[in-house]
Amino acid sequence: MAEAVDPQPEVASKQLAPTSSAELTAALLVAAAVSAVPPLCAPRLPFSACFLSVPLALLSVLWLVWAIVRTRFRGWDLLAVLVVSGLAWGALALSQLRRPLGGSPLAVGNVPLTVCAAALGVFLAGLVRDRNILVPAGIFAAAIDIAVVYWGPTGRAVEAAPRVVTRLSVHTALPGTGGPPPVPGAPPSPLEVLNVGAVDVLLAAFMLAALLRFGMRAWPAFWQICVWCSLVSLTVVVKAWPIPGWPFVVLGALLPNRDQFHFSRSEKVAMAIAFVVAVAAVRLVLWATARMW
Repeated sequence: MAEAVDPQPEVASKQLAPTSSAELTAALLVAAAVSAVPPLCAPRLPFSACFLSVPLALLSVLWLVWAIVRTRFRGWDLLAVLVVSGLAWGALALSQLRRPLGGSPLAVGNVPLTVCAAALGVFLAGLVRDRNILVPAGIFAAAIDIAVVYWGPTGRAVEAAPRVVTRLSVHTALPGTGGPPPVPGAPPSPLEVLNVGAVDVLLAAFMLAALLRFGMRAWPAFWQICVWCSLVSLTVVVKAWPIPGWPFVVLGALLPNRDQFHFSRSEKVAMAIAFVVAVAAVRLVLWATARMW
């Protein structure tokens, strides 16, 4: 008697080769250099240099994430990476608590923070058992980020404790800031930075690791994430608009793989409704919490 068998999901692209030791070392060194050099050069460069420095900084961070994802750490190796990078970042951050923002040692702390967040994202991606889970997970993450950025504590934290936010973020100094005082006797111009949250790095690593694990188009997704995040970051720098990053990470990851997910019409409607409900629910919780405090 014939038995119906579900076909195996089609592999969208060939399996990418694991990261070599040379590529991982290069990604670490480039990320460290791109973190340490901008604070030294920022006062000497015009503000227009942001259109080059910001995409380069994001590309260096995402390249390191991409290299870690393709290294395919598992088990105790992944745990060791998490512990060592977390301790290294904590030691660097604590040693710089009373120093000015943007100094080279603190900026180099971007590297262990990126490694730690990426390793955690890889771990979470290993828990996913079905590729279709990525779509509702991405929608839910985007809804949370939208609500937190526009109605939650993110904006208040940036205003009340910018140093703390920077130390919990991967950041890069902005050209045209941190120069000498405009007039003798005036305080020096502060060095301004662009912050990329560690959770943004974690989400990018999670999506890329999951796409790679299920044989989907991880390489095009990597470049789309780079482009979307660069455009969003430049908009934040130039216009000073608060823009959530998670929706664009999710968009960059899922858009090249839109034909790899299969949902019925009712499931699509349910996800759209869930997105609206999630935004409203998080907004309500944040409003209630603010009223209580």
